[in-house]
Amino acid sequence: MEEESFDPNNINYEEISDKLCLFIFVSIHTTSNSCTHAIMNLASRPEYVQELYEEQLEVQKVADENGLLPFEALNNMEKLDSFVRESLRLSDGFATIPHITLKDYTFSNGLQVPKNRPVFLYVDDVYLDESLQGPNPKSFEPFRHVDTNASASKIGKNFVIFGGGKHACPGRQLAVNEIKFFLHNIILKYNLRTESGKIEGPNIFGP
Repeated sequence: MEEESFDPNNINYEEISDKLCLFIFVSIHTTSNSCTHAIMNLASRPEYVQELYEEQLEVQKVADENGLLPFEALNNMEKLDSFVRESLRLSDGFATIPHITLKDYTFSNGLQVPKNRPVFLYVDDVYLDESLQGPNPKSFEPFRHVDTNASASKIGKNFVIFGGGKHACPGRQLAVNEIKFFLHNIILKYNLRTESGKIEGPNIFGP
């Protein structure tokens, strides 16, 4: 809608539908991928499972006779939410969130990027910065975000996995809630461990 060629009186609905279908496909992949990383982080760090298990037992007390949780129960998964945010923070690739330049641009250091060139963020500058993440930003600390007023879906300059500003992922709350409901059930039913008994890092595919 911000492109110069956009005409509100002549909208290509087929193109919009195609793009919506693409976003749906991408969102399924990214959510399941993030869920996989969270499970591996859970299996790699058994020392945190008991605390998460006790929280989920408490949350499960408000389930109905069919064992289903009300939506409001998500608010009581504070430790699990922090675990998910930390998993998202350290499971992302070092280059992500591609954007296309709308015009030629020159950075303050003289680096030039031509119009229509894809540009990726180097997110290690964000996720491994102590001033943005707190002490020991390279280490996985699952309860780092408890009592920080920073839920797993909250965007900011220190958490860009969902983008930012008006272009931030509109489905981020749904994605995080799906992951939390899934992990809630996994934690209550299974005792996961990696086959090696060691911490298994994420497999990153992409640019």
